[in-house]
Parts: sequence; structure tokens; C-alpha cells
Amino acid sequence: MGRCNYLHLIVKDDTETCRLMLLDTVGKTIIGSNDVELWDGSFDEIEDPEILPQPIRDLVGKSFCFGLAITSDNVTNGSDTLKVSEVWSGDYIQRI
Repeated sequence: MGRCNYLHLIVKDDTETCRLMLLDTVGKTIIGSNDVELWDGSFDEIEDPEILPQPIRDLVGKSFCFGLAITSDNVTNGSDTLKVSEVWSGDYIQRI
């Protein structure tokens, strides 16, 4: 059985900051590569934007709409990390 890979992101806009968890298949839609290709064997949190992998840096300034799954972990246990179930690019949202 394969291991489930995911990527945690801290996303900021003009009003708020939130923590998102993207499963590998969802993350690949905006990043263009699997998470295992990005982390290069390290599980350490990267805070210095200068050492972020290029596919992550390429997301800066782009717009996305995230479909979120609110779970009992968020409601009952107060978890501040939201699971992303779907992602749309900003240009797709403008067409709706």
C-alpha cells in the first residue's frame, strides 16, 4: 500500500493567514510536481522564502480558489489546518 503524501502551506492575502493541507493529487494541480519531488527527503518546515523550491516560489502573486473540507478536527479539536479538497486557478474563477 502506498504512502499518502501531502503538503502544508501557509497562505496569506490582504486580510488573513491560514494553514492548508494539500494531498499530493490536489497539490500537483497548482505546483506541477509531486510533493515528494519538492521536499527532497527533508520534513523540516521551510520559513526562509529564499530556499523554497522553485515550483513553490512560482506561486507567489498568483490567485487560487480553494475548496476546503471542514472536519470534526477543526470544529471539535480547534485544529487551524484546513484540508483542501479542490483548487481552481484565478483565471478560472474570473470566468464563472
